[in-house]
Amino acid sequence: MNNKIVKQLSMFLSFLLVFAQLSFAQPLISNAAPLDQAVTVTAIDGSGEKVINTSAVAIEEGDTAWDVLGEAADSLDFDESEWGKMLQGINGVEADFDKDGNFWAFFINGTAASVGIDSYSVQHGDNILFVLSDDMETTQPVTVSAIDEDGNEVVANTKVQLATYATAYDAIVQAIDEIEVNVDDQYFSFIENINGYEKADNEFWELFVNDESLQVGALSHQIQPGEHIQLRLQSFDDSSDDSDSEDDESETDEDEGKKDEEKENQTGDGEKDQTGEDEENSNNENEKTNEDSTEEKKDELEGQKSSLSDEAKAQVETDVNFLINKVLENDLATKYGHEWWVWGLGAAKEPAPSSYTESIDAIIKETQGDLGSVTELEKVIIALSAQGIDATDVAGYDLVDLLINHEELDNPMINAAIYALIAINSGEYDVDADKEDQLIQFILDAEVADGGWAFFGSTPSVDITGMALIALAPYQEQDEVKEKIDRAVNYLSEEQHDNGGYYDEWNGGYSSESAAQAIMGLLSVGVDPTDPLFTKTDGNLIDYLLQFRVTDGYSHVLTDESSNPFADQQALLALAYFNNFIQGNAIGGGVEEDGGKTPPEKPTEKPSKKPTNNPETDDDKDDIVKEDDDTQIVQVEDADGTAKDGQELPKTNTNLYNYIGIGLLIILAGIGLLFIQRKRIKQS
Repeated sequence: MNNKIVKQLSMFLSFLLVFAQLSFAQPLISNAAPLDQAVTVTAIDGSGEKVINTSAVAIEEGDTAWDVLGEAADSLDFDESEWGKMLQGINGVEADFDKDGNFWAFFINGTAASVGIDSYSVQHGDNILFVLSDDMETTQPVTVSAIDEDGNEVVANTKVQLATYATAYDAIVQAIDEIEVNVDDQYFSFIENINGYEKADNEFWELFVNDESLQVGALSHQIQPGEHIQLRLQSFDDSSDDSDSEDDESETDEDEGKKDEEKENQTGDGEKDQTGEDEENSNNENEKTNEDSTEEKKDELEGQKSSLSDEAKAQVETDVNFLINKVLENDLATKYGHEWWVWGLGAAKEPAPSSYTESIDAIIKETQGDLGSVTELEKVIIALSAQGIDATDVAGYDLVDLLINHEELDNPMINAAIYALIAINSGEYDVDADKEDQLIQFILDAEVADGGWAFFGSTPSVDITGMALIALAPYQEQDEVKEKIDRAVNYLSEEQHDNGGYYDEWNGGYSSESAAQAIMGLLSVGVDPTDPLFTKTDGNLIDYLLQFRVTDGYSHVLTDESSNPFADQQALLALAYFNNFIQGNAIGGGVEEDGGKTPPEKPTEKPSKKPTNNPETDDDKDDIVKEDDDTQIVQVEDADGTAKDGQELPKTNTNLYNYIGIGLLIILAGIGLLFIQRKRIKQS
């Protein structure tokens, strides 16, 4: 190596070192990342409780099931024998074969392993399961199939036998010859394609169990004997429907054009000019009428009467009570992760079980108030406040202060900004006025051209718009806020279809959730969802939402015959809001003092700046919670809102350690080159 090369390498390494140092100065934003080669690992004790929550583990060639178990577990107890390692305990949960006849059974993709744990070489996409059991033989029969969008068979009905606690994912892996799987460190295994099927970019495989769309991931659904698991090819849009719609619009435009032409032939130029002026005046009057109507509806709602029929009002109250009972009877609001259910109970003035607050106290203590994602913190504050509990004093932590100082709010996603304002106003909380104003302005600036708000893109979303109205409602006295609210209300009125609902192809078409969000948003800003503005040919928004009632709750779309957890949650909130309105109560409801600690009164004037108590927070946006230096716990929600607690994952929440490692290597390489250069100088 000559001096010229050494010099060039030194300059290059110096550049890399400067670049690495600059990287430290940037916000450490991270996202859950796909893993090139990985497996999932779960361990379950004899009562069905998880000893290791499902987690993704990156693998290298030659890794065994024992290797990945060691990565996923905190501790292992085992004996060495001539047959290899004999697993005795996982995370302190011990097998006692002599006493109970149980042992740690080992399963690969839902079937019993035929080799030892330290002998099986794991493959990308494997689902590794350990069960404390006295039985490896019992299996459950399920059927697996797949069809394309036209109903054509891609995979014929295939029966497989799977172990207890096996998942829908295991069934698919066992039944289908060729599977393309992506493994993510947060959402785990995702089936990208099967049998080499050439699907379009806008298509995906949706999972159905017994002809019902599965609302959780394939790994989260434990199979039941006799189930039929089916993959159905779906697309994000329906070009045939769009083309039909365009044809209809084209025909309508043609017909209208012919009528206009006939009308013009029957009238003189003067009459046409007058007609044009009349139409313009009429449009201006309609716009003014809409604005005036919107303004009138923003008056205080307490004590106002709705135009809804007495029969419909009775159904609203009946359904609210039904959903309350469903939540309580099925323990849907008992622990951390159940925030939407708890909020719904609070809106209906129903106390949540005490186990929920106990669970929150425990998780706050465990994480020292750092729930990771800002949205997790926001949801907890909203839920606690709805129950009349002071979120500024939870297990010794001020959650509102942690929220207002959370780094993710410096440059938030639109939903995080919206939920932040909802959380701030969910109780009588005193917050930094400057930060509050920043959040308000952020939402106002995010308005799209047609009025309303979108999660992404430039097309407004009914759901996001409804949420934004809830967030902005307390600030209606501000002129700019009032203007945006008026535009959003008019957008919701114009977007409402003749059947009384809203169509969103990204949300499955006409859904109950969109209607529910619109109802909540409108009521929050003082607009009656049964007002003429929101009464179309087939009825108003409330009439429309009530149509989704099925035997066991509320469905996602009208064609569904069974309830959906998302639909139930949103329906409970929307109907509770409306029930409070027709009874003359506060729209958002809220449990009285006996539901918990009463939030402190909010000062009339806010201080210009509030002292901060900002503990260490993490920029990660993927619900990662710090436990200690060596372990990270991910809180991942299933589709029913339930958090899967304590999933240990590889360190993917930030790139900090990667940067440190790279920086150290660069420094060491630079030092090494420096010694080489000095040695050559001495030798010369």
